[in-house]
Amino acid sequence: MSGGPSLSSKLSNIQHMPCLIAATVATRSPTDGFLIKDIIKMSYESQQTRVFLQQYLLNALVTSSNVYVKVKVLHLLLKLVEEGDVEFRVNLARCPEPIQEASKVRPRDPTLAGDCGRIRDMANKLLDILFSETAEELRQKATNTRKSFGSSGELKR
Repeated sequence: MSGGPSLSSKLSNIQHMPCLIAATVATRSPTDGFLIKDIIKMSYESQQTRVFLQQYLLNALVTSSNVYVKVKVLHLLLKLVEEGDVEFRVNLARCPEPIQEASKVRPRDPTLAGDCGRIRDMANKLLDILFSETAEELRQKATNTRKSFGSSGELKR
């Protein structure tokens, strides 16, 4: 039997595609807040979902030449490392190359200079956050946070 993802996990990831596509559409309008919240929730589902989410977003960052897609992807990545599952952040820190490349982006068209500057700033901020703490420090924080929550997810008093 193959060691790859099961059919059910593949189908689970396929169901996330409409949300991810809508969140990274190549338009000037910002990503809706409900989409951002749904994507953050995805990071808590399973390891396969976190890997799928990371691969999708990094692929969009690398392959898209549209500055609005890059800005949206970086915004989502920032939200995910700040509010998503700690393992998403740990895994993202293992492959920073696409983010490092985004931190060096230069405009092909002078009218996009401001957007390219924004991309560089967001990528640098993301890199700073990713490497501000070690994976073990992050896991320890996550463990401490989980201890303060009951099985229902409510804060114990």
